[in-house]
Amino acid sequence: MKKIAVVLQHSPFNSALSREAQDMIMALAAVEHQVTVIYQDAAVLQLLAPKDDASIGCKDFIPAQKLFDLYDIAAVVANRSAFAKYQITSDQTIIPVSQLSDVEIADLLAEQQHVLRF
Repeated sequence: MKKIAVVLQHSPFNSALSREAQDMIMALAAVEHQVTVIYQDAAVLQLLAPKDDASIGCKDFIPAQKLFDLYDIAAVVANRSAFAKYQITSDQTIIPVSQLSDVEIADLLAEQQHVLRF
């Protein structure tokens, strides 16, 4: 079992990249890797429920994050400064997420065997 961090950096509104990253997260976890998901920058917007499918330009993939518990995702964290920038609070997210500082995220990344960035 490998320790793998998947760092999400893009808004769910720009392309299918966010959906593809989510598929990768669940595939890695399904084959028993220890997966940590890190939301940074505009990716924190993926943690909010969209108003409609048209707002993200594709089929709504965001609620599928609720399956992370079933896949035994090791940790789901978000950059605290990105939460502040986009004025997001923990009670607005569709899944539980821990907010970490830049230093704490750097420490978490240093513990990983592989880091994938989307």
